[in-house]
Order: sequence, then C-alpha cells, then structure tokens
Amino acid sequence: MKNNDHDEEERFVSETVLDYGTNPAHYGKLERPDGHARVTGPCGDTDEIYLRIQGGRVREARFVTDGCLYSLAACNAAARLATGKPLHQCLSINQRSILDHLRGLPDDHARCALLAATTLYQAVSDYVRNYGSPPSRKPTSQQEKSREGPGKEA
Repeated sequence: MKNNDHDEEERFVSETVLDYGTNPAHYGKLERPDGHARVTGPCGDTDEIYLRIQGGRVREARFVTDGCLYSLAACNAAARLATGKPLHQCLSINQRSILDHLRGLPDDHARCALLAATTLYQAVSDYVRNYGSPPSRKPTSQQEKSREGPGKEA
C-alpha cells in the first residue's frame, strides 16, 4: 500500500518540480554574497540562500538545502524568480508564487515553498541591513505586508 501512495503522489508532481528537484540550476554557495540567510523550518530542513546584488537588482541567486526533492525544487524556484528582479519585487515572492511557478507541490510538502520564500525574504533583508537599499518606488500596502515576511498561504 505504501508504494501505491508514493506512485499516486508522483502522478501529481509537475515536470517543473521534477526538473528543479533533480537538476537545480541555482544550487551552490556564493563566495562573499551581498545577502545571505539560513533558516531551519519546523520540519528540520535548513535552506540557505545567497544573493549577489548589483544596481538594486538580484544578479545572481544560489542556494543550498539539506531537504528533500521538494525543498530543492522550491529553493531553485525562489532563486530563479528572484534573479534579475529589483529587491522590492523580491519581497513579494512568497509561498503562493513559488507554488504557482512549480505548478504545485504535494499538499504535505507545500511547507517547502514557505521555507524557501522565508529564506529568500531573510536574504534580501540581510542585504538591506548591511548595505541599505532605497526603494525604487513608493511601497504598496502589499509590499508593506511583505516586510513582515511572507505570509503563510496554501
């Protein structure tokens, strides 16, 4: 029966999740990152995200995690979504945007997207604490909410 459950779960995993989880293009550390965060989730997985910032934009995002395939996929999605974006837009990358990018995760692994979003948020916050970053436009109420961290969704 356990094998059957696993087979059924695999039917609901998108090709994006499988690709990002088995071939994570953004995997690895950055030497001397401009922003960095290490966050351990309630499940025990630890994600680290490293950012290289240039001209107020994320020029490179890398990550490491000790989590499962879904954690790898979620962190890779967070790094991909952040790359090339201005810092203020990175603050709006949350659990829902990662899940949408991946075309979903199994319900019992949606927390992997939340952990990746939280780690990205903390890495951007680390950069702002260390170097400061004036917003390129007036923050919206959504951006104000995002300063408190990504909300738990899904």
